[in-house]
This record gives sequence, structure tokens and C-alpha cells, in this order.
Amino acid sequence: MIQAPYISVAVSLPVMKSYTYEVPDHLQDFCSPGMRVLVPFGNRRVTGYIISGQESCKGFKTKKILDVLDDHPLFPESEILFFKWISDYYIHPLGDMIKAALPTGLDQHDVSCVFVTQKGQDQLNAGKLTPGEEQVAQFILQRKSCTLKQVLKNSKNSVINALVRKMEKGDLINISAVLKKDGAKVKKEKFILQGDGSITDIAMSKKRKKLLLLVKEAKEISLTGLKVHIPTAPALIKPLVKAGYIKIIERQVFRDPLGDPVEPDTPPKLTKEQRKAVKRVQENLAKGFTPYLLSGVTGSGKTEVYMRLVSDAVENGKSAIVLVPEISLISQTERRFRARFGEKIAVIHSSLTKGELIDQWRKI
Repeated sequence: MIQAPYISVAVSLPVMKSYTYEVPDHLQDFCSPGMRVLVPFGNRRVTGYIISGQESCKGFKTKKILDVLDDHPLFPESEILFFKWISDYYIHPLGDMIKAALPTGLDQHDVSCVFVTQKGQDQLNAGKLTPGEEQVAQFILQRKSCTLKQVLKNSKNSVINALVRKMEKGDLINISAVLKKDGAKVKKEKFILQGDGSITDIAMSKKRKKLLLLVKEAKEISLTGLKVHIPTAPALIKPLVKAGYIKIIERQVFRDPLGDPVEPDTPPKLTKEQRKAVKRVQENLAKGFTPYLLSGVTGSGKTEVYMRLVSDAVENGKSAIVLVPEISLISQTERRFRARFGEKIAVIHSSLTKGELIDQWRKI
């Protein structure tokens, strides 16, 4: 954690330099290089990335960061030099470049949203608005949330900018900055655990007895999993929680792009050719990078060789990246690796949703 009173922040905007911000006392113990922070920038709030700490700030006034958005760094401090090198080499803003290196959906920034005021609503109902004002008010009211950009873009009025400012000045509409989160939220799920309380005063129906037995046997079970066995579980657990016999905790879970569970497999006995290939690569694995070309027709056992080498690398504290030539092969390849390595694997491809992509990236 950074203990310095100031931090250098690269904002995710097209600006070349980083900016110095003051860290409020209540956030002093939560800042580390690689974390996102919400900062004021002009009259907006934007996402920035902590680059380093600063002990002093001379010659100019600083603004305070508004919030720390992460519990852990999104990237190690060692990668900051690499990001800076790319930024300098391509003459591209550092914050914008870091944003491009991370999954989409992590950014937060202010968006100008437009609302019809009570006065505007009253004058609309009374028919006192001009045709142009009425069109703008109706457009805003037809939407659950409406941005200033949408109003300006969808109007055919040639003087829409002036009209909107006039309506704002006349208190017919209000334009406010609303913090927008670009992507999917962290997925959380409720889990049921055994408690220490007594249940002597609780009426024990058959379903409650079954619920308690399931929790006791599993030690911990998700509410979703519990509902598979007992659809009315949410209503049944309330008095049990109140009595302290069971307790509920909420925990982050990862979205599973594969969906169906995969049975663990047992590594088969290698053929003579497979053993030869595995041994050859293993001999050079500890020495560093050495390229190999594994030749074989479809179904000849190349994937098993890859899995044995990946297993060997993981056992030696290394990691492995497996590239698949086309997205249609992802499913069968993932199933084979999931059967062998379980939840140790993460899968990245273009068909993932924003939420799935962020979850897989966090696993890595």
C-alpha cells in the first residue's frame, strides 16, 4: 500500500500527462499502484489509474481523490514501466493506453443526464410550452434515463443547443452529472452455512428438516443450489437465520461461460511417440524459451501432449497459455482442459459477455 499523502494518477482520457491528487485520510490505507480511483477532472468525475505515490506537492493546489474502486491492483507495479514505454513509443496517453489493456466494462465517468423539472411538467400539461420545447420534454419523458447527447443527437431542430440551454435557464429541464459504470457488476451469490443457535422454538416442518440436513451435509451451500432441492428455501430460511441455527454470507462468484459441469478425467497412458515428445520438451522447459513444432494428424494425441506439458509447467510454478486456432474449437478444448485442471483454467474469446470476460480476466 502507498503511505504517501499524494498519488500520481493516469486518467483514462486523451491527455498525455499524469496528474497529482491528494489522498484523504480515510483512504490512506487503501491505495496501491495498479488500482483504479475515481477522481475529479475539471467539472467531471473520471476513472484514473494509480501510478505511484508522492511525498510532497509544491507549486500548485491539488484535488482529492473521491474513491478507490478496487480491493486489489488490476495489474502489478512492475508492468507500469512497460505501459509507460508503450505510451512514449506510440506517443499515446498513458491512461488511455492502460484502459485499452484492461477488459472493457471497468471504467466509471460522469454523463450529462437531462430531466424534466416539476415546472416543466406542469407547463407541458398546461400546453404552455413552445412546439420545440414540447418536443424536447416529450423526448426526455419517454425514456427512463436520457442523456444530453441523446437529446442533441435525435432532435431535428437546427438550434437545439440554444433551445436546451434556454429550457435549462427557465427551469423547465435540469442537466445533472450522473456517474456511469460502463460494464457488468461483480456477480455475488448468497451461501448458507451452519450456525450455532438453538432451534427449539421453531416449528420444524418436513421441508425445514430437509433444508437443515442439506446444509449440515454440505457444510456450505449456495442459495441457488438449495432452491434446486427445495424451491421454497428463501421463505423457509428466514426464521432459521433469526434463531442463529444457520447464517447467510454473500460471496463473489465467477460467471461460467461453459455452463454445464465437467467430470474430472484420468490422464491416459501415453504412447511411445507422446512420451518422446513430452520428454524432449521437459528437458528444455527449465532452461527458458525453446520453440517446438509438434506434427500429427487430427486425433493423433497432440492435445494430451500439451496437457502433460502444461501440468508439468504448473507443478514447477509456471503458467501456460494455450492458443486455439478458431473459436469453434473453444468448447471442446475447454472441456478437455477443465476435466484435467478444474477451476484453475480461464478462457478468453470474443463471444464472452462483458461480465464473463471480466470474471475470466480476474481469475487470471
